[in-house]
Amino acid sequence: MKDKRGPLGRTVGAVAQGLADAARRRQAEREPRVVIYDRSGNATLLHAGTPEHDGLVDVAERLAAAAGGPPERGAADG
Repeated sequence: MKDKRGPLGRTVGAVAQGLADAARRRQAEREPRVVIYDRSGNATLLHAGTPEHDGLVDVAERLAAAAGGPPERGAADG
């Protein structure tokens, strides 16, 4: 199927894709987010650096490691 966009459309598309890729990379490098939900489905974001946030991140990392998931944050890539 032929791309129906012209040169300007392709340029704008490439720039938009580059911005989206950069945003994804920045988010991947940030501190993990911890969101907890109550019984009615209301979400609460725990702020980084609080004991609750740090404790849940630690538990999640240990569970992921036990399940063969992604390596722990800060581990050197081999």
